[in-house]
Amino acid sequence: MDEFKNHMNDLTQQTADAERDRLMYEKHEIWRQTTWAGFIVRKLQDFGKNRFFLAVAESVRDQDEDNIQFIVFRNLVRITIIAMVILFLFSIGKVLQMILGHEFVVEQEIVVVEEIKSSELKKRRSAKDKRGAINRSSKHENEELRKKSVKGD
Repeated sequence: MDEFKNHMNDLTQQTADAERDRLMYEKHEIWRQTTWAGFIVRKLQDFGKNRFFLAVAESVRDQDEDNIQFIVFRNLVRITIIAMVILFLFSIGKVLQMILGHEFVVEQEIVVVEEIKSSELKKRRSAKDKRGAINRSSKHENEELRKKSVKGD
């Protein structure tokens, strides 16, 4: 009886796992069909399913792996595919940049709030007024000296 119970628990667990996987694949397919990232993934998968690339991959698989030419050729194929993917992504970025505009600029406005007591504010104003009075009096004195020097010449 215990074995039958374990077997039924396993079947229940397998059914729950299969349902969870089905929901996950369904959500993934919705993501692929409705987002830009999903669109890019679909296009890259279509790119990888291209007959030319499948033929190249098959010819690489059929060759002797001990041959140095094969190793060099395989690495060149890999580098070429990586470069093509990078250029593809770069060109998509350029097209999107042309559509959306030049560059995205993030502007942040920083506001500094400083609490000043009214007594400190009065002190600052009186100090500023004193400095202003000194500057005005020195300017006045400089003008008078200049006038006297002009008259004396």
